[in-house]
Amino acid sequence: MSIIKVIVRTALALSIGSCCVLPLVRVFAADLDPSIPSVVQKGLALFESGGPQPAFDTWRQGGLLEGDKKAGEQADSFKQMARPLGNYKSYELIGTKGIGQTSRTVYLSMIFERGIVYARFLVCRADKDWVVQDMDFNTKPEAIMPWLTFERNK
Repeated sequence: MSIIKVIVRTALALSIGSCCVLPLVRVFAADLDPSIPSVVQKGLALFESGGPQPAFDTWRQGGLLEGDKKAGEQADSFKQMARPLGNYKSYELIGTKGIGQTSRTVYLSMIFERGIVYARFLVCRADKDWVVQDMDFNTKPEAIMPWLTFERNK
C-alpha cells in the first residue's frame, strides 16, 4: 500500500509542478509584444542600433518584398523623410487589425527627436514565421490610417 501512495504522490507532485512551470516557459518564449510580429520587432531593434538600412533589409527578408526594387527605393525615401526629424528614439504600437488568421496590419508611430513617422506593416504568416508583405511610412497619420480623416471631421 505504501508503494501506491509514493507513486500517487510523485505523480501528483510532477503534475502540479509542470502546471506551474509551463506558463513561465510560454512567457519567456513569447515575443516582446505579441501583437507585433517578430519580423517587425527585429527591424525596429535594428533601426535603433544601426539605422534604417538594416531595418529595411530585415523587413524585406523572406517575403514578397525580398529583391523588390520598390522596397529598396522606399528605404532611400524613408531616409530622406526621416533626416530632418533627428535620431530615432522609440516606437509606439497604435494598433493591429487582423485580416483572417494568416495576415494582419500593424500600425506604429516611430518616434524621432523632432517628430513622428507613422508606419503600416501588412504581415502574413509564411511557412515558419511572419513576413512583411507590404509597408508604408508617412509623417501624416491620415495617409497611413485613412479613417483618421473622417474622425477629424466629427
